[in-house]
Amino acid sequence: MGLVKKDEAPLAVEEDSPIVKQLKELDDKWVAIDKEFDAAVTKLQAEYLKKQQPILAERSKMLLEGEGPSGTPAVPGFWLKALSSHPEIAEQIESWDKPVLEYLMDIERVFVDDADYQKGFKLIFKFAENPYFSDTTIEKEHILGEANPFNGERSATSVKSTKVQWNKGKDVTVEVVAAKKKKAKGKAKKAATTEEPRPSFFRDFFRSLYPGAPDFLDMKRQMFGDMSLEDDEENEEDKTMLGYLMEEDLEKGNALADYIIPFATRWYTGEAVPEAFARDDDDDDDDDEDDDIGPRVAAYKTTMEGPKTQSDVEMERKLAQIKPSMQDKKLEVVGVHGSMHLGAAQVGLYSAKRLKQASSVRITNKVPIPVQVDGEPEMFDKNGEINVTFGSQALMLAHSSQSASHAAAAEVIEWGISKGLIAADKRNDLMRHIASKAGSSKAA
Repeated sequence: MGLVKKDEAPLAVEEDSPIVKQLKELDDKWVAIDKEFDAAVTKLQAEYLKKQQPILAERSKMLLEGEGPSGTPAVPGFWLKALSSHPEIAEQIESWDKPVLEYLMDIERVFVDDADYQKGFKLIFKFAENPYFSDTTIEKEHILGEANPFNGERSATSVKSTKVQWNKGKDVTVEVVAAKKKKAKGKAKKAATTEEPRPSFFRDFFRSLYPGAPDFLDMKRQMFGDMSLEDDEENEEDKTMLGYLMEEDLEKGNALADYIIPFATRWYTGEAVPEAFARDDDDDDDDDEDDDIGPRVAAYKTTMEGPKTQSDVEMERKLAQIKPSMQDKKLEVVGVHGSMHLGAAQVGLYSAKRLKQASSVRITNKVPIPVQVDGEPEMFDKNGEINVTFGSQALMLAHSSQSASHAAAAEVIEWGISKGLIAADKRNDLMRHIASKAGSSKAA
């Protein structure tokens, strides 16, 4: 007797009873009224947005007064500072992005459908003439699908961004590095160079995401090689990964549209910045406050798979106000949607979903699952329990001869940041410089 494939024996769908059918009809009547309400809200919103638009136009006019090598001569670097003050946007801005963002004149949000604002929106970044690219505008469009009328969920179906036309030698999304040298006889040849992609606001924020998008395919190629592109059909893992990435992008887009654009001046001055994000993490008394985030990870299923509850929203708000630090002696609990998402997070292309911050974590399971502990495979038995507590820290995936020095360097840099002696946005640059020096000395 052979095995029966799942698709050969579909589960029978139980038909609704007469009373359930009648109850569903009541739901449908409610939904119809909801749609009327949404249309009325859109009409009212349009009326008030029309009143607010001249305010933004006046702000733009004021910022453009004067002359100088900046997109906002009246207040140089206005938009760079406003963007850098928001936790979710700031994490994507690298040091090499900042000179480019100095030329940003304005950011505008327009809706893709004036009759239904819920269908999506477009962000338009307007740049002054600059030495980096020929574009005067860079656009990013979020298209949303139909909302589920019973839980309010509305997912993004595509994200499309302008492909920046960089001037020669001015592309900040790549790094020029020396190509691998080949031994050659006779006359010395000029050292060859190659361009390698690197993190950048203009790479990570302005990415296009939809089935078959070049940005998504490049990410797969970078993680798994060309073999990953041989299968033309989109699999479930691709769909899950795309869904997560579009959701993450939508969160940042909404932050820009709803908070940064209308209140950019307050983000520039720092008045809109969450208190915890603005302060240094050098106060040990904050440990008790941070414990309010909680050591339990019971919210994992709700946060990753189901509708958000009010407690989930409050948890995300608290987490957004707390900067992860190697000095806080806290564990960061994150979630991923699958092996592809995990791979993207490991190579620094995308972020895992931040769930909790805790001093200790207890994990229990209802079914046996395979796990990996310190690189060794283990079987996590049913109703098993794993307790994780902070012990110490070390840099991972480093050469053993360099690990101690790198860990020490990281300690010093984090200490300097916590004391306000080193700017937080210089951390990555310093670590790259230390790593390159260590590599050079080893090669010598």
